Amino acid sequence: MTTLRNNQLVTKTVGHVLGPRQEHAPADPRLARLGETVDIDADTRIRMARAIGRARASTLQDFEAGRRPEIEGLIGSVIELADRAGVPVPTIRHVAALLTARARSLGLLEPDRPASGAAAGAA
Repeated sequence: MTTLRNNQLVTKTVGHVLGPRQEHAPADPRLARLGETVDIDADTRIRMARAIGRARASTLQDFEAGRRPEIEGLIGSVIELADRAGVPVPTIRHVAALLTARARSLGLLEPDRPASGAAAGAA
């Protein structure tokens, strides 16, 4: 949606979105329902994203190349897992809806085909 590179996105937005975090947040028991665990904390993920540097997100590359972005695979799968675990993810649903709207405005997604999770439960 933006033209920011990964390192810029992390620096300019992620800290604002995440806000203050516990240094070692306990594992979410809802993940156990899916038989999953998280082996990496948010701070480590942020460091990894910064280390990538000026790379462009694949969705941005799709938009720039006029290709249909992989909204369903990248974000729809997160929404599906969250739904199965009973975890509300309103921000991710909004991102999916915004990406879907952007793809439609560029003619990369059919007007009547919702991307996974973009509309479902977004209200």
